[in-house]
Amino acid sequence: MSHQMRVILRSLADDMALAASPAFVSSLPVGNLQTQQRAEVARSADTSNQAITGDLTAARLLGADGFALIGRFSEDATVRVRLYTEAAQGGDVVYDSGPISVLVPIPWGEFAWGEEAWGGVRSFQNGAEPFFFRFFDDADDVFASYLSWQIDISDATNPDGYHQFRRLVWGRGVSPTINVDWGYQWELVDESKMFRDEAGGLHTETRAKYRRIRATLSHMTQSERVQWADGLRYCGKSRDVFAVLKPYESGGERMDLAFLARFTKLPNFKQSRPNQYAAGFVLEET
Repeated sequence: MSHQMRVILRSLADDMALAASPAFVSSLPVGNLQTQQRAEVARSADTSNQAITGDLTAARLLGADGFALIGRFSEDATVRVRLYTEAAQGGDVVYDSGPISVLVPIPWGEFAWGEEAWGGVRSFQNGAEPFFFRFFDDADDVFASYLSWQIDISDATNPDGYHQFRRLVWGRGVSPTINVDWGYQWELVDESKMFRDEAGGLHTETRAKYRRIRATLSHMTQSERVQWADGLRYCGKSRDVFAVLKPYESGGERMDLAFLARFTKLPNFKQSRPNQYAAGFVLEET
C-alpha cells in the first residue's frame, strides 16, 4: 500500500449508470451523486441498509483505483465495498472490504483527557462534512480486473432518519513516489465579515467556512508529471477532485487532510534536474 498523497483527478462515477437499492426518493435520486451542486443530494426514505451499484464501461485493474462517498453518517455507520469481474455485480468477487467503520479511532496523541472516551472514534463535528474513502491497493491481487461494484451502507441509528449523500467520486488515485514536501499549509478559511456598530460592539455576518491546502511536490518523475498533466487537462479548476494527503493516517489528521475539492491554483511544473519536476498547487474544499 502507498502512504503517499492520492488525488482522484477524474471521477469515472460521473459517466456510470448508477442504481440504488432500495431506490432513493424520487425528488432526490441516485443521479444527484454525479453532480457538482452541493444542494443536489441523494436521499433514502429511511435508515434501512442501503446499496449503491455501478458498472464500468470497460474492465480496470483494481489496484490503482479507489472511491470516496461524501454524505451524512452517524458514529455507528459502516461501509462495505465489493468489486466484481462481470457487469451487473456478476461473476466473481475480486475484492471485498468487509464492513468498515466510517469514523476512525482517536490515536493516543490526540486523545483529549476528560472530554473523550478512551477507545473512542473521531467524529465529524462543528460543521465538518462526513465522508468515507477507500483505495483498493490492499487487495490480495492488485492486478485483478473488475467491471462492476457495490457499496453497502449500514447506518440504522442515523438521527436524520434517512441516508443522504451528495457526491460519489470513483477512479484512479494518482500518487507520487515521494509525498508532498514538509511545510505544506492547512488552513480553515472563514468568509464571515466583521464590523462594529456605533457603540463599538463587534458583530459578525456569518458566511461559509472551508478548508484550503497549499502544498508542493518537489520530486515528481517525468512519468508522474505526465499522469498529473493528463488528469489536470480534464479537471482544471472547474471539476471536483478527491484529495487526501495521508491516506493511511488515523484520527483528526486523516479527516483534516482529505476532502472533496477543486484546484484554485493549478500545478506549475518546473524541471529541477533530469527526470525530476517540482510543482506547487492549491486545493479548496467544495
